[in-house]
Amino acid sequence: MPGLFLVTALVIVTFPFAFAAAVLTDLAGRGRRRHRRILVFATEGLLIECGGVLATVGLWLAAGFGTRIHGPTAQRWHHKLQLWWVRRLAEAARRHLGLQFEITGDMVPTGRIIVLCRHACIADALLPAMLYGLLEDRPLHYVLKRDLQWGPCLDIVGNRLPNLFVDRSVRRRSQRRAITDLAEAMADDGALILFPEGTFPTPDRVDKARRRLLQADPERAERLRSLGHVLPPHPGGALAAMAGAPEADVHVVRHVGLEDAATLRALYRRVPFDEPMRVDVHPIRRIDIPGDPSQQVEWLDEQWLQLDRWVDEVGSQRHG
Repeated sequence: MPGLFLVTALVIVTFPFAFAAAVLTDLAGRGRRRHRRILVFATEGLLIECGGVLATVGLWLAAGFGTRIHGPTAQRWHHKLQLWWVRRLAEAARRHLGLQFEITGDMVPTGRIIVLCRHACIADALLPAMLYGLLEDRPLHYVLKRDLQWGPCLDIVGNRLPNLFVDRSVRRRSQRRAITDLAEAMADDGALILFPEGTFPTPDRVDKARRRLLQADPERAERLRSLGHVLPPHPGGALAAMAGAPEADVHVVRHVGLEDAATLRALYRRVPFDEPMRVDVHPIRRIDIPGDPSQQVEWLDEQWLQLDRWVDEVGSQRHG
């Protein structure tokens, strides 16, 4: 956190000079104001992050110096802060980077749901919060990898709300038990959000995932060998969530376009975004999901095969 405020202060002090350099660089290039867009977005993102951290201090004081931080009032205000942070970042990305979303599908308005989302870049962790937090105002329960706690707002608010940061060095059985417990404690209208791939794909990760799956489960490896855009899903988290919330429907969130922002270099090349990101919500009634765990693994694999085909079809249309 000290580093966040130090870097933000440094950026503000040097902003006039950096902006002038960005303008000159844009004029010398092909236009589209790419450098100044990225600079302004990064600066606003730092200010949003600082504002969020300061707000957590105020909420901690208002909660009796943290003694009532898990009470209903404090939880409600932290949920509002979470949605404020997501909304501000989304608005900044739209204004400065041209990042917009075209959403299709059917979102069930009531009841608890489990959201299985494609993972294409770090930024798509915000997508379920936009869909189920901003649009539906559902309580959100995330399962995220521990590395994301380097983000101060995500670390502080994420640990004050009922979420789970997964430490992949810990035994998987204990992690699955924690996911089941989180699903059991989910709010009546809550959304439990998981990314079954665990990380976003790169050529090295795809090769490693295929070799690992071939050694561990040749039958699954053969079933999933046609995957070309997504990684094989890890079934443990999804099955643990369904065990903890046996009545919850499942939503598979598919999207195309965010893979263009998977790395800083890819983001730099794509700014400003010319086309909206395509997002599709595919709801599945719980009655249509097998109850046997081994059949649930086959069911999850089929969902990811369908997702991969959808990404291929929609991605081809976008590039065409």
